[in-house]
Amino acid sequence: MNDWAKEAAQRLRAAEQARMESQQGPEEELRKLKSCAPRLWVSLSDSIESRCQSLAVEMGTPVLETSLSPPSGIIVKKLAPPAALTVNFIRDPYRVSYSCGRGRGEYRIRVDADGNASFCDAYNRWFTVEAVATNLLDLLLRSPF
Repeated sequence: MNDWAKEAAQRLRAAEQARMESQQGPEEELRKLKSCAPRLWVSLSDSIESRCQSLAVEMGTPVLETSLSPPSGIIVKKLAPPAALTVNFIRDPYRVSYSCGRGRGEYRIRVDADGNASFCDAYNRWFTVEAVATNLLDLLLRSPF
């Protein structure tokens, strides 16, 4: 075999391997999402509840009240003035939607290059569980209704 054939064969093999890896990419991401997204949701709901309890301790009186909303949701009520935040986990296409008064939105759950799941907004900005919990509760506390 001549040198050109060897080099061409190497390039073709490398291109084929890259094509195979790119085809497995979305399947691998979906597999990771299926395993990580429910845990991320549990972490978020736990963080929201924990922050509500911490606020009650800090204020000396309950300010926010949490309750579970089937099948995969949490409702946080502000006691005075009354307002409510509803947060739901949606399995397909793995996102968390929220509504509070006139405010509505969602965070998508994505897997980063390291294989870690986290939240992402419509502008592809990444957020930690703590940041999302803080953003949602701040929205509720600012809500007039």
